[in-house]
Amino acid sequence: YRLADRRVADLIRDADQLLASTANGVDACQSYTD
Repeated sequence: YRLADRRVADLIRDADQLLASTANGVDACQSYTD
């Protein structure tokens, strides 16, 4: 159960990093087009 929680936490962290990198990429594209 603890291992599962740790895996879920890792997945959430990875998802947060992916969303953050995607948001940064979108911001970069928007600033580039501006």
